[in-house]
Amino acid sequence: MKYKGTLALALALAFLCAAYWSMQWRRDRAAERAREAKRVFDFPAEAISEVEIDRLDEPPVAAGRKESGGWVMIKPSPAIAPLEPLWDRVAAQLAHLTNERTLLARVDEPATYGLADPALTVRARSADGKDHLLRFGSLEPTQTYRYAQLDDGPVFLATKQAFFELDRSLKDLRNRFLVNDRNAALLRMEFAWIWTGRGTMTLEDPPEIGEESIAVTVVRDSAETPWRMTAPVEAAANQELVEALAREIQFGVGEDFIDNPVTLSAYGLDPPVARVTVADEKDGKPQTILIGDVDEAGGGTRIFAQRKDREAVFRLDAHMLSLFPKIPDAFRERRLLTRQAADIAAIEYDGLEGTFLLEYDATQGWRITRPEEAPTDQGVVSEYVAALKMVEGAIFQEGDLAQYGLDAPETTITVRFTDGGEPGVIRIKRHPVDDAYFYVTQDTGAIMQAARGQVERIRTDLAQFQSRDLFRFPKPHAVKLEFQFEGRGYVLEKIHGRWVVKNPESKALGNQSDVLALLDALSPLFAAGVAVKPEEHPNTGLDHPIFSVYVTTHDEKDPNARPERHGPLTIGNPVPGEDQRRYAASDARPGVYRVRQDIIETVRELLGGLRDL
Repeated sequence: MKYKGTLALALALAFLCAAYWSMQWRRDRAAERAREAKRVFDFPAEAISEVEIDRLDEPPVAAGRKESGGWVMIKPSPAIAPLEPLWDRVAAQLAHLTNERTLLARVDEPATYGLADPALTVRARSADGKDHLLRFGSLEPTQTYRYAQLDDGPVFLATKQAFFELDRSLKDLRNRFLVNDRNAALLRMEFAWIWTGRGTMTLEDPPEIGEESIAVTVVRDSAETPWRMTAPVEAAANQELVEALAREIQFGVGEDFIDNPVTLSAYGLDPPVARVTVADEKDGKPQTILIGDVDEAGGGTRIFAQRKDREAVFRLDAHMLSLFPKIPDAFRERRLLTRQAADIAAIEYDGLEGTFLLEYDATQGWRITRPEEAPTDQGVVSEYVAALKMVEGAIFQEGDLAQYGLDAPETTITVRFTDGGEPGVIRIKRHPVDDAYFYVTQDTGAIMQAARGQVERIRTDLAQFQSRDLFRFPKPHAVKLEFQFEGRGYVLEKIHGRWVVKNPESKALGNQSDVLALLDALSPLFAAGVAVKPEEHPNTGLDHPIFSVYVTTHDEKDPNARPERHGPLTIGNPVPGEDQRRYAASDARPGVYRVRQDIIETVRELLGGLRDL
C-alpha cells in the first residue's frame, strides 16, 4: 500500500506540473499573439532594404542594405561610411514597431497631433519594393506616447522608446571610429612623421615633400602580452606610452566631419603631417589614419585627420599629438627593470656596499636569506622594489660590456622572476670622466648611460632592509611592568583595571596616564638608526644600562591564554654626536641599535609623578 500511495502522489505531482506548464505556455502564447497583433509592419527586419530618416530642420539621412547584408549610405553622400550596427538596430526597431492604441481612422487636422510638421519622418522600403512612410508627431497629454501615422492611415500611439530609437542624426548613423572594429585589440602600430615643408622649420638639405621619417613599429602577440619594438631597433617597449596611444587610436572618435572636401591642403593633409597604421587581432589588415594640421579656428585644441580609405576629413582632440613619438626611440623602454615588479621572486645584490639576497615568499613576504636569515623590513623592501622599477637610463650606448667597464661592474643586481625564466641583470659602473653619470645595463642587457641621481636610488646595503622592530607587545593586554632605572628597581601591576605600584611598596601612582604613556613609548619600538657592532662602540653602556624593562601580557578574556613575559629591552649611553639617540639592545633580535632619547624622558615623568603613601 505504501508503494502504491507514493506512486499515486508522484503521478499527481507530475499532472499538476504538466498542467501548470501548459497554462503558462498558453499565457505566453496569448501575450505573444497580442504583441504580434499590435505590430505595425508584418515583415521582419531583414526584409527592410532601405531606410531614410528625416528629422525636423535637418537634411535626410538614408542607407540601403547590400546583398552581403551590410549597409551603404545613400544620403547625404555615398562616400560616408555607415555605422552598420546602428542601422541594424533602426531596422529592427521599425520591424517591431507597435500600435499601442488607434485613435482616429481619419485625420482632419494633422497639426493637432503635430503631424503637419512631424518631428520625425521615417521611410522604409520592404523587400517587395514598397515604400512605407511613418510620421511621428507630438507627445500625447500623459507624455507617455507619441502620435504617429503610417502612410495615410489612422493616427495611433507609439512608445517614446520607439521614437528615441528611430530619432537618429547623421552623427549617430555614420561610422566615426578611427578603426574598423573598436572591440578588437590592436596588435601592431606603425608611426611616421612626414616632411611637409610647412611651418618655420628649415633644413639645409630638406627631404622631399611627403617623405616619411624613420618609422617606429611596435607589436605584441596578443592583448595579454607586452608590446615590443621591432623598428627602428629590436627592444623592449615602454608599455604605458605605447598603450596610451593604442587606446587613443582604438577608441578614438572623429568629430565635425567635412564630407567631400574640395582640397586636402586646407586641412594639412596634402601631404599629411604624420601617419599611423594599425592592425588588430580580428583580421590583421592594415588600417591607416593620416594626421593633418592643428585646427587654428578651434583655438588650437583639435587636429584635422582622415582615414586613408575614406574621403571625409574630421577633427580629433589635439591631445593625441602629445602621444606621438617625437624621436625614433621614444617608445623604447628606458627603465632598467623592464618587467613588472609583481613578477619579482628574488633580488641578489653584489656591490661595494656588500652582498645579500632578498627572496619573496607568498606567506612571509620579503625575507633576507643571505648572508644569514634575518628579520626584514617589508616596507623598506617594497620601496626599494618600486625604485628599482622606476629608475631610468638616459642614453642608449652601442658596443659591448668591456667597452664601458661593465664586464667588471662595481655593483650587480640580479633579479629573478616568478616564471623561472632568464634572470635580469642590472650592472652599474662609474663613468670614467663625468662624475654625474654611470654606465648601466637594463635587465635585457642593453647598455645605457644613467644620471647619478637615478643610480643612487638603487645602490644600497643590507642594513637598510633589516627590520628595526626592537620591542613589541599587545598593549591592551599588558598586566605587569618590571623595570630598573638608574640602578633602582620598580614593579607595576594592573589590578581590577588600574595600575598600582607593587615595588617600592611605599609609593603610589600619581596618574594612570603616565603608565599608558610609557606603554605607548615601548610598543612598538623601532630602531632610530641602523645596527652597529659592539666592538666598534665599546662604550655603549649596555653592561650597566640606565633602563631595562620586562613587560608581562595576559589576555584575561581568553580562558586558555597564559601570561607572556616580553624582554628585556635595555637602553644604555647616549650615542656620541647624537644628543637625541641612545644605544639599545633587545632579546627580539641580536645586535646593538640606536633608539630615541624620549623613552628615558617618559620614564622620568612617570617616576616624578609617584607619591608617597
